[in-house]
Amino acid sequence: MSKQFFFTGEELKRGLIGTLEIACFLKHGVARFAKTTDEVMRSFWIVLLTFPLNCSSVLFLSTQSDGMSDLPAPELIYLEAVRVVFVTLFNVLAVYTLCIIHKRLEYFPRCLAGMNWLGIIPAIVETPIHIMAWTGAHTLDEIAPLEMIFLVYTLSMSGFFIMHSLNIRWPMAAYVVFLITCVEEITRLTFF
Repeated sequence: MSKQFFFTGEELKRGLIGTLEIACFLKHGVARFAKTTDEVMRSFWIVLLTFPLNCSSVLFLSTQSDGMSDLPAPELIYLEAVRVVFVTLFNVLAVYTLCIIHKRLEYFPRCLAGMNWLGIIPAIVETPIHIMAWTGAHTLDEIAPLEMIFLVYTLSMSGFFIMHSLNIRWPMAAYVVFLITCVEEITRLTFF
């Protein structure tokens, strides 16, 4: 077990710079992410720190949906927590299986850590959109095109990262991103 509980300053700097470089589709950003188990485990802090944004989305959507409006906020947050844990475990298993199939197991820690760090980008990009919706400045129909643009961008960035971090061809990286996205959407529909 690691004695370091949270990110070191150097690790935080590398993770943020690597995230920014991948967000700009610079493949050398892949090298900035962790190779050690301790750093990979600490990268899950990103999942935890971005969780409130997920809850914000669920709580807002519950006010807009007839099926969700009956559920109390604590139950919605609990369901979202279970969903996030399930999706995260699926992502880990999907990438691990891909690494085994393609004999790229040595790249697994870096890919997993990078996928966690890349969760910062949607959080940064979607926060203003959520604020616009929460404040009533814009309706869901008005922000939907923005959400779609950011979704395409995020999926492209994720595919780019997976392709370069695992050193695989783009069709396989696109397939993994497609699979992860399907699980994400199916769990949203199932849980809510």
